[in-house]
Amino acid sequence: MLFHQRSAIIFLVTLSIPTPFAFLSPLSLRCTASFSSRSNNNINIMARAQATAATNNNNNNGDYYRSDGVRMDFDPYAPGMAEKYGLAGSTDPDGFDPYADTVGPGIYGGNVVRDPQTGEIEIGQQYQNHNHRPGPVYKGDGYSLMSRAIHAGPSKVMEILKDYPLLKDEIST
Repeated sequence: MLFHQRSAIIFLVTLSIPTPFAFLSPLSLRCTASFSSRSNNNINIMARAQATAATNNNNNNGDYYRSDGVRMDFDPYAPGMAEKYGLAGSTDPDGFDPYADTVGPGIYGGNVVRDPQTGEIEIGQQYQNHNHRPGPVYKGDGYSLMSRAIHAGPSKVMEILKDYPLLKDEIST
């Protein structure tokens, strides 16, 4: 059979692991298998698995920790969290990922909407209503130039500021 389109199948598995591995539970594993056609009806199968988890310590007091060891001050598996932000491994990359305790450009460091006539930044509901107070509205196209330069390192920031000195006052989400 010849496939004319790419298709993907996503499997979500939630594992409960008994002690002494309780620190790994709950763990969500997202597997994506992509299928595409090749000449002579050969099928190329690519599979990818990604594990995302907030680890729970062994003392069962409900503490969760990020991958860098920092204690999270909330329960990423609390009721309503998956409905608002998505399941572990399939959250919106521009928004809040409660399982990793990270945010994307919609929350912090993203490009903002400007009024086409005045250039003024639009203030309104913030992305995912993560902060209930009005703030800069996310443009939806990723990190700002200065945010990307900061991520690249101090030499890139200096290089960008030489060409665009006004970026020192850049406003982002």
